Amino acid sequence: MSKKETRIKIQKAAEKLFSEEGYDGVSTKLIAKEAGITEMTLFNHFDTKEALYKSIVKERYLSIEIKSGILNLSYNNLEKDLMKISEKIIENFNKNKSILLMRLREKQSFHEDSDFKIEKDPLLRELIPFFQVYEEKKLINIEAEKATKFFILNLKGIFHLAILENSCEETINSIINENINIFCNGILNKG
Repeated sequence: MSKKETRIKIQKAAEKLFSEEGYDGVSTKLIAKEAGITEMTLFNHFDTKEALYKSIVKERYLSIEIKSGILNLSYNNLEKDLMKISEKIIENFNKNKSILLMRLREKQSFHEDSDFKIEKDPLLRELIPFFQVYEEKKLINIEAEKATKFFILNLKGIFHLAILENSCEETINSIINENINIFCNGILNKG
């Protein structure tokens, strides 16, 4: 097995365990056992359990790719454009449910860590230019960065609640659609 394959195997094992037990509830020994490797091999790839945790979030969750979802937008109908964008984001969230659960199950270990603040979220960097177009056209009554933060936090919040409640995809989509409608009504210029 290649070094890269071993690294991914360790991350997947840790992701599974962290999502079930939280960061504090999992030892490196347990992660190694789950991955089918020795604890020494784990430490050859990750200096600490914290480094492993952060690598999972950064490499597997924060590497969201939504550029393809932004390519065919109208930039004239905010609600329809946000529906297209949210479909791409939700697709990524669904792929990474265990990482979201992992983040929800942690106690206080990383809640204050600046690496996980909204300002470092790649979604923010990718979506600000979208909202800037609407701001430049004077179609929204809020600064692009504020609109982007609010939209991302709102979408993540809905998805986190849906995971905790084990909601079906149809319910999640319905809530997101309703929320996007309310969001748009709040920030669109009415003139």
